[in-house]
Amino acid sequence: MKLSQETINFLINTAVVAMLIALPFLVIALLAEINKAKGQQNRRGNQTGIKNNQLEKKLLAMLNGDRAGANRLLKGTKRMYPGKSNEWYFEKVIADLERDRR
Repeated sequence: MKLSQETINFLINTAVVAMLIALPFLVIALLAEINKAKGQQNRRGNQTGIKNNQLEKKLLAMLNGDRAGANRLLKGTKRMYPGKSNEWYFEKVIADLERDRR
């Protein structure tokens, strides 16, 4: 079965129009997914920030406010165990101090 040039042009034009109609909906759906992912990431980041702030306060309390000492301990721990999260470093330093004070 051979299609006429007119029929082929009609099919191509119909396909192009259908894609142009669908494209904005796809873009909107994609942007919605991106915003949703950003919102989840921001909530996780905020929770981590609060947790780190609590851990920092606990560490400073254990060191009687010696921020320089806390920074030295954190820096040394980061050198010994690279690639961990900030929360992990705070927890490690606090656990080591608690262990050493027993």
